[in-house]
Amino acid sequence: MDDRETPLTERPSLLSRLGGRPDYTRNLTVAEAASLLTPMRRGIAVSCWAYGVGVLLMMLSPSGPATGFATGYLAGVGVVSLILGLLWWRGGWPPASVSLAFLLYSEFSHTGVLLLTHSPMLALIATLWFALIGEHITIAHGRRAVGLHALWALANIAFFATLASQRSNATVTLIVYVALALVGLIVAIPIFRQLTADALRDDSRRTAALAERDSLTALLNHRGMYAALPTLLAAGRRQDEQLAIVVIDLDRFKDVNDRYGHHRGDQVLTLVAARLAGGVRRGAIVARTGGEEFIVIDTVAPYGATALAHRLLDAIHQPDDDVPVTASVGVSSVPLREVAVERLTENVQELIRLSDLTMYDAKRDGGNRVRVSDPTGSGS
Repeated sequence: MDDRETPLTERPSLLSRLGGRPDYTRNLTVAEAASLLTPMRRGIAVSCWAYGVGVLLMMLSPSGPATGFATGYLAGVGVVSLILGLLWWRGGWPPASVSLAFLLYSEFSHTGVLLLTHSPMLALIATLWFALIGEHITIAHGRRAVGLHALWALANIAFFATLASQRSNATVTLIVYVALALVGLIVAIPIFRQLTADALRDDSRRTAALAERDSLTALLNHRGMYAALPTLLAAGRRQDEQLAIVVIDLDRFKDVNDRYGHHRGDQVLTLVAARLAGGVRRGAIVARTGGEEFIVIDTVAPYGATALAHRLLDAIHQPDDDVPVTASVGVSSVPLREVAVERLTENVQELIRLSDLTMYDAKRDGGNRVRVSDPTGSGS
């Protein structure tokens, strides 16, 4: 097999590390690709520290807590905020459920702090802290979370604006002005940022998808094939299934180009790609990894790898084609339970190497045939 680009080092998927929520995983995958996760995480840490210090300083102000409960609550929120800041600074991004728990704690604990603030006008202004919570939601979570946060922030603004109009010396005009400004900062801006971020993320995903596709056949390329492996394995139905690797190389394809021209050769490659994609179940990996070389990766029932290879060989060769072609096919397989997720790339590379060797055996035997490298994949 010709040398190809070295695949990216396999790492545990962000999906498995973050708990599997699609919005959360998608958003942070984009941020990770842009090297923004660490700056964002540390920004959250600094915000936690600033908030914790601010709450603790409230206890020393003239309008500080008047009861033992209030003192204990503010002290607890302040200390917990300082600890959370440390965890955000030193740790990685948490699973989606932990992130949501942090946000819920932030929303409700801050409302509690506002309720214990003696000055309703000061409490109204302090709802501005909800803007930082909104930033976290916009970065990591989806539109539903942004919407729920907006409703909670609006309820707080409305409540404390009403309280300020009843208990403070500020004019109603001033209170309304402040409340509307807070609505813009806390509600409107995060929603606008969410819409903008979604558009940028969609564009990023489209760009990434194009980078993982072969421009001629629209099949996955070498990079895309490796990127799709974790999803394929996660969809494995039973542990007695096998991971099958089928390497396919068209026979004497140079003669096709020489006789019919490269344009016709490209049409043949596109047709073969469509037949391979149509010959496997939905979810299987079909990739073009060389000029006339293709790789199919799928999970199959025990002893099903050889049957898959023969089905693909039959799909390629149609005697009534204007430009009939045949292929040499090599196949190898291994039980899914023997595929270590942490060494997924290495496992697949070894299977590709074995399939490649047997593919060349098939080519030396005249082509248009299947050779099996692993007895566990053979049904005969």
